[in-house]
This record gives sequence, C-alpha cells and structure tokens, in this order.
Amino acid sequence: MRFLYVREADDPFDCYVMLARSNGKGIGYLWCLLSGIITGSSRSDEKVSFATILKSENVEGVFGPLYIFTVDSYVYIGCKRDGLKPEERPLFKDDPAYCPFRTTKQSFINLARRWIDLCDQIPCPDGIAVDEVATDVWQVKPMPEEEIRRYQEIAEPKTGFLPNDWKSKLK
Repeated sequence: MRFLYVREADDPFDCYVMLARSNGKGIGYLWCLLSGIITGSSRSDEKVSFATILKSENVEGVFGPLYIFTVDSYVYIGCKRDGLKPEERPLFKDDPAYCPFRTTKQSFINLARRWIDLCDQIPCPDGIAVDEVATDVWQVKPMPEEEIRRYQEIAEPKTGFLPNDWKSKLK
C-alpha cells in the first residue's frame, strides 16, 4: 500500500500533508509534488499552472524543488538538486537516483485531477488517501477524521510512516 493524506487545519487556507507510508523514495517525490501544489493553493498561480500542464501534450514543469516531464507515455518526477539540465533529464529517466517516480501519463493525470477535485470540495475532506491498487492504477478517496486518527495512533511519531505490520495493528 502506498498511502498519503492531506488534512485541512482550522484555517481553510492552511493545511498540512503527511506521508504515512512509503516503500521507496519515488512515492515521496509524488507526495512532495502534489502536497506542495495543494498546500500552496494560496499561491493559486501554481495550482492553475499545474492544471494547465495536465491538459498539455507533454506534462512538464518545475514546482518548488521538483520537476516533472513526459517521455513517450510516461511521466517522471525528479528533484532539481540532481543538477541535471532540462535537456539531460530524459537521458536519465530510468535511473532511480535521478527520477525515482514513474507512472503512465494518463494515470498521473487521473491521479492529479482526482486529488485536486477532492481538495477543492467544500467542505474539504478531512483527509485524502492515495493508493496504487495495481501498477499505474491509482485510487484516490476521502478519509474521515476517525480513520486518520487510527492511522496516526500506529504511525511512527517522528516520521509519520506506518510500521511494517500496520495492517495487524489496525484490526
């Protein structure tokens, strides 16, 4: 399970995002990209820019420390700290040290649109769970407050990651 959530704080323009489970750093890149755009919703220009990119032929852009780009039918996420120039990035697309996250373009667009739609709901759901239910098939669903609390109770306090035996602890 790959799991993320966003929870709106008391101030509707202030929310925090927590990565609750990760089997690799790639999902962390996805979390950073989406959470940066969503929590940066007070900077609506970034959210509009992202929505525009989702409609383009090539999904490409730079958002904070991360960048996304399309090669063939895949979207890749990398970090600007890698020192690669935009023209070099496609050459390293299959190297997880540079581009640890990859999914199909259509799957990425569907995931991003569902995430944004849920965040735009009024009232915003208490949380949003994202799960890769099959390779490149992403499920995005709202989480009620009580479910968030159950996960918070078993998560590691410092990192927010769930323990390896998290399923047995939720029963």
